[in-house]
Amino acid sequence: MSLRIIISVTLLVAASQGYADSYTHYQAEDGTVTVQRSKEVYSAEPGVVSSCIALPVSWNDDLKVTIAGAASATDFSARLSSDTVSAAVMNSNWSYPGFNWSCFSDTARNYEDGGQVVVSFTFKPGVADMRTFTMTGLNMGEYFATRYPQAVEMHRLVVNENVTDNLMLLSGALD
Repeated sequence: MSLRIIISVTLLVAASQGYADSYTHYQAEDGTVTVQRSKEVYSAEPGVVSSCIALPVSWNDDLKVTIAGAASATDFSARLSSDTVSAAVMNSNWSYPGFNWSCFSDTARNYEDGGQVVVSFTFKPGVADMRTFTMTGLNMGEYFATRYPQAVEMHRLVVNENVTDNLMLLSGALD
């Protein structure tokens, strides 16, 4: 009986480790890090992709947010605009103590059914070890923050593996 428990626990831990593969990011030599989120677009109707990042309230620096994908059968890339309405909804409905959500939105585009977009957040954490949360979805006003809470992901941004001390890395294949 105890052998079954040990095997079950081992398999559970191994499965959990694999699930977390893309969540730890190393900072570049210049201190910047890029966190990317992808979103499959399920409708060919015009839609606005919004993406949010929750950063520690103590963090204050430049944040570059871009999107790339295909719309109307044409590849595109663009810088996203600040979206204070979605940020207010996220901070009201999905707040994390010590973090503040900032949201960004694209313009309305005709996305091909099953298409994919990638949103990139590039910034300097300014510390050796930082955690942040991100989410991406189609913006539908108040519906934005209630439909996609399962899309919130945590990211750990570290200078190098020596920072991890007693905390587990959230990635096997480090970015």
